[in-house]
Amino acid sequence: MLERMIGECRKKWRNLLLQSAPAGQCCITVTPQEFFLVYTRQSGDKLVLEFCASYPYDRKEGLKDRLSSIVKQYRLKNTNCTWVLAPQDYQLLQMDVLPVAKNEFQAAIRWKIKDLLRFSIDDVVIDRFEIPSSKLNPKNNKMVVVASQASYLQKTSQDIQEAGLNLSTIDIPELALRNMMALFEQENQSHALIYIQETMTYLLITYQKKLYFIRNLEFGWGEEEKKTEHVEQLAVEIQRSFDYYQNQWREPAPTQITLASTRFISQEAIDELSQSLALPVQWLTLDGKLLAKQEINIEQQGKYLPIIGELFRKEYENRHATTN
Repeated sequence: MLERMIGECRKKWRNLLLQSAPAGQCCITVTPQEFFLVYTRQSGDKLVLEFCASYPYDRKEGLKDRLSSIVKQYRLKNTNCTWVLAPQDYQLLQMDVLPVAKNEFQAAIRWKIKDLLRFSIDDVVIDRFEIPSSKLNPKNNKMVVVASQASYLQKTSQDIQEAGLNLSTIDIPELALRNMMALFEQENQSHALIYIQETMTYLLITYQKKLYFIRNLEFGWGEEEKKTEHVEQLAVEIQRSFDYYQNQWREPAPTQITLASTRFISQEAIDELSQSLALPVQWLTLDGKLLAKQEINIEQQGKYLPIIGELFRKEYENRHATTN
């Protein structure tokens, strides 16, 4: 999705790849102390998950050296790879579409958001994607601006390339999760995904395979003993989001709610959340879409969910194309 980001990062090493790529595909997320890697192959209409794992690294053994050893171990040299940014790697800013020509967009958007960025305006890569127009104000088109630090993207992209992977795309978790939501969306129903982590929660709403609503809640799921407190806080914010979605887009309220988490959440807590929302909340399961060669529990699935979701990109694009 973020063609400008990957385009700028690949200028210096477009001709590094001299061998044909293996049949599978990888997806990676990088943090300062570890990276998360998933490798899949296509088998008919299903993805086969060959492995998913996380690997720590430090200053002595940097990302490139650690990743190189994994590439050699699993014979992944020249495998096509997508990098899904970690939350700290980018900013999302929702705003009105700018009434400027395409070739004037970069200058105009930089001027508009320069005071909102946590990155230097001289060291930033900017991309965007549009969301459906509000039926409350149909002439007021909205877009989501994605901003990331150019020097970090270039250095990490080069490390991934030089470790032996064919980096083809950089994406963000929100769009990777959307890919997966579209696979399970029921006809004429809005679909909400609640993705709970330790310190933050993603809430996304799709309808007719389009991403309408994104909200990152600055709280996650702490100790299970405080589940009632967590459920109450989460239910209030979800209901507010649903009300806003209905008010802005006049689409059906989400009746299909799926839950994913990197933390253990008891069935009792899920039942409490369902009761608070007066709607059933069900675990997101990839059964029927992903054949895993290793056993993955709910928390492990949640840990790798964005990078697994990114690997459904082609299927999402094919389905989305048939509805437009």
